[in-house]
Amino acid sequence: MSAIMRICFVLVACVLALAAAACGGGDDDDDGGQTAATTTAPAGDDDDDPGPGGEPEAFEETYPINETFWHQGFMIEIGDAIHAGTEPDIFGEQEFTLVIEADFTNEGADNRSLGSDVAMITPGGALNPLFGGIPSVPGGSTISGEFVFRVPEGFTLDDAYLLVGDGGEQQARVPLGPGGGELIALEPSEPPLSGTISTSLVDLDFTSAELRYDDPVNHQQVDDEKQALTLNFDATSRRSGNWSIFAQEFSLTLPSGSTIAVDGILLPGLPGSDAGLTTPDNYVRFLVDDPAEGDYVLNFLPSDRWYAEGEPTEYNLEFTLD
Repeated sequence: MSAIMRICFVLVACVLALAAAACGGGDDDDDGGQTAATTTAPAGDDDDDPGPGGEPEAFEETYPINETFWHQGFMIEIGDAIHAGTEPDIFGEQEFTLVIEADFTNEGADNRSLGSDVAMITPGGALNPLFGGIPSVPGGSTISGEFVFRVPEGFTLDDAYLLVGDGGEQQARVPLGPGGGELIALEPSEPPLSGTISTSLVDLDFTSAELRYDDPVNHQQVDDEKQALTLNFDATSRRSGNWSIFAQEFSLTLPSGSTIAVDGILLPGLPGSDAGLTTPDNYVRFLVDDPAEGDYVLNFLPSDRWYAEGEPTEYNLEFTLD
């Protein structure tokens, strides 16, 4: 081999060695650049919830609420609120939800689900619950369900509250955090009531009263600034046969002095006998102002089949709500 050829051979070998080194050849234990690139986690967007090391991650946080409210014939007992974020997707994006666990008690007789408007009010605006989660409940039963909201990144419960009902009816309010305001539970009450209206042929023995912001029979809510006052009584008829008392025979004089008609009534036919037969669990209901405190007069103007000639044609029962 000539000297010129030997020089060319050495130069080619040097070039090949340099190229191999530049491409990462050499020791198998050396961690090359391509391996490092495939094992580094994506940085994620600044809008994601940062986990350890500043990277987004799934989370779940539970907050006890433990409040109760009433609406449209349901008692709703709220337990925990669960704030959660999903695992980031391939783009580092997450979904955030708030699940409010609740037990729904149907205080009416038929199978229903809560039909009230529900919103979570936050400093950023109102959020409506996702479809599903609110169960259908048989009358007199309790079933667990939930209100599910999709919430923005960075959401907190601090100033949030549930608002239940539309603006034209009595609305419940349930604070979810310390800045969520006062609880408006719309809890029913049972003011004491007793007294009897008697004619020669019928006795109306009033046994109890109830004030509600809703109507469990029809699963409706009372108008804003009103309450439903129900007066319960047993009726004893001393008129043989089956006769009726009608809604228009009752009215209620309010503390203001004005008089209103019956709003709801349960008055079946009254079977009677000379000795008297009693039909229990009757009621008349009136819509009164909220608050309802004051002196009232229940007025009964029966048809002439319930009294003898010469007897009064109007009867009254006075009572006070404290």
